[in-house]
Amino acid sequence: MKLSSAFIVVVLLHLVAVGGIYTFESIKVHHPAAFEPAKEEPARANENLAAVVKQAATAAAAIATPAPAVAKTAAPARASEAAAARHPAVPRDSGKIHVVTHGENPVTIARKFGVSSADILKLNGITDPTKLQIGTKLHIPVKSAD
Repeated sequence: MKLSSAFIVVVLLHLVAVGGIYTFESIKVHHPAAFEPAKEEPARANENLAAVVKQAATAAAAIATPAPAVAKTAAPARASEAAAARHPAVPRDSGKIHVVTHGENPVTIARKFGVSSADILKLNGITDPTKLQIGTKLHIPVKSAD
């Protein structure tokens, strides 16, 4: 008796599973847009990712750096000097944009424009240059007066 009731339970479970598959496929056929991944241009996706990484890096830096205890008599210039010492200045944007192509890396791009690769990485909020992808739009910094 126990074997037959176990068999019935297994058959019912299979029927429910097959019914679920059939229902899912029919919904998928009638509403295909709901199951397709969003098709973004790779460059646009990289821009979005770069913006999110930049915001996360800024937030992490803000959390990791304690606010300075500034006395009421401290001059505003001293506070800005302390902030500049904690956070190196982000280079100014020259307005030029470069799209990364196959075989390029931050060093080759920096040589091409006569700027520092570190400045390119800072300006674009890139923390890991090995993750640079083809099609990424990079802002080029102003040449330093070194």
